Amino acid sequence: MSSAGIEADLRDPAALAPHAEHLHDVTHVVFAALHEQPGLVAGWTSPEHGEVNHSMLRHVIAPLCSSADLSHITLLQGGKAYGVHLHDVPIPARERMPATTTRTSTGSRRTT
Repeated sequence: MSSAGIEADLRDPAALAPHAEHLHDVTHVVFAALHEQPGLVAGWTSPEHGEVNHSMLRHVIAPLCSSADLSHITLLQGGKAYGVHLHDVPIPARERMPATTTRTSTGSRRTT
């Protein structure tokens, strides 16, 4: 098993096109890209924040779904996935903690 990184502007839907010949070999993806905006709470609750991050993920996964034998996707997340920008979170944070559901700026529901 080997691994390789691809440098691309994931905000661009055509960013992976130059790498298309290598995409068919992809079986696993570790997605750690994140678009940040100024201001901890304001940045994470703005409409643009959610849309840009959603589109970056979509721009990676869509071409892989049509050309690769994809079997696993890992999404790396940090403390904001537990809602540290919204409320106090005990340290260490655990997956078994009660979830917090908030309304994102794009109108979708996010559970942290």
